[in-house]
Amino acid sequence: MAFTITPAETRTQSMTDNFTGECQSVTDFLPGSKIRTKFETIAVEMESQDLSFYTAARKAIPSGIYQAFGFSQIPAVVATGYVTFTKQSTPSVTIPAGTKVSTDSKIGIKKVYMTSAELIIGVGQTSASVQVFCLAAGAIGNTEINTITVMETWISNIYSVTNAAAFRSGSDIENENDRRLRFQSYVSSLARGTITAVEYAAKLATIVDTNGNVVERVTYSKVVEPYLTDNALPVGLYDCFIFNGESNTSSDLVARAQTIINGYEDQFGNKTPGYVAAGVICTVKKATEVAISVTASIAVDPTYDAEAVRTEVVAAITRYVQLLGVSENYIQAKTIEVIMSIAGVKNCTVTLPTADMSQSISMVFIPGTITVTVQ
Repeated sequence: MAFTITPAETRTQSMTDNFTGECQSVTDFLPGSKIRTKFETIAVEMESQDLSFYTAARKAIPSGIYQAFGFSQIPAVVATGYVTFTKQSTPSVTIPAGTKVSTDSKIGIKKVYMTSAELIIGVGQTSASVQVFCLAAGAIGNTEINTITVMETWISNIYSVTNAAAFRSGSDIENENDRRLRFQSYVSSLARGTITAVEYAAKLATIVDTNGNVVERVTYSKVVEPYLTDNALPVGLYDCFIFNGESNTSSDLVARAQTIINGYEDQFGNKTPGYVAAGVICTVKKATEVAISVTASIAVDPTYDAEAVRTEVVAAITRYVQLLGVSENYIQAKTIEVIMSIAGVKNCTVTLPTADMSQSISMVFIPGTITVTVQ
């Protein structure tokens, strides 16, 4: 029998009925009477205890299951990308690993990044690029083009720094709903050899940097069986298209997903079984990335900072496109809904794309140029 919370009113009535049968001398059980007030006090406390137990049990049951399976949350991922340093004069300049750069606090929350390797801008060169990672893990490290412009670590002869591309790889710690859905996929994957199992296995692939930070992971995967559309192809041959949730899914990530799906043996001879059935060949491929450019205009409530609202709208549209998985379609009405959900937006018009956009089973949409103007 499922546990239910008994309302205080029900318990009060139950105590009143019971007491009436036991004691004939007390007859005033109306609201406000001394005996009813005592019953109500006890009933409210018991309802509170029921609620506390129910809340704790709701948290403890999934936590216990996750612990039993060793199924921890996916940790936050740091945002990474490349910045370009430009030097002032002719001599060679060395930028040490650990050099800090940041966004300008005047345009929002200050975000600090650190170079992961030494960079030398040689004689005859005016600029060079190096990878950096945000010191704060999570989506907070994501930033737009040309926003990392501040030298936190002073280096002689360096004229400027900037990021030619937006940083999109940062993600927050997995929330409980996503964890629950992932666990369902995990349970389905225990019977290996199924499409669900292969798609789950692909999502286990990650790439880490020299500091142990996860810099790329498979966010979306989609298994396609070619023989369903071409009967000339063998039944035991299929493809698994993957996407890193950002852009430019690396060949290293494709190779890592392929290894996990096929199974592998570590340096100590310990074998990890794969996820494909015997005799089946699964080829991991990166999904074809198609950029969607969005142009919109918004009307902003005069009590709000128009530029701050515009920036939020750009970020919201970008997130919407980023979260479209492999083979998922772009919906114009959803874009309008996303824009209107931003506080301060009174109205909006989306002029590009002009309609919904569909894609094939091997494609994934990524953010292109997102242009938002204030009416």
